[in-house]
Amino acid sequence: METIEFHSPFQNISQRAACSYLKSLSEFAFVMPEGLGPQQQGEMEASQRDLHEFFKAFYEKLYQSPDLFGLPVSEDIYF
Repeated sequence: METIEFHSPFQNISQRAACSYLKSLSEFAFVMPEGLGPQQQGEMEASQRDLHEFFKAFYEKLYQSPDLFGLPVSEDIYF
């Protein structure tokens, strides 16, 4: 997948927004709920990891092809 440069000029305003979402996404960190049995810990971690990877892939796709999501692709004007 294409590496997204956070400091480069953006082709459109939607790329700027998607990049902001990607920068706000923290690294994955497993959070174990209280009362979770040992047998459920692996499933819970996999579930949380899958959700994190979903959002990362979603934001990357949003950056690469904002028009597929109905987002504006007008030129990004910035100062």
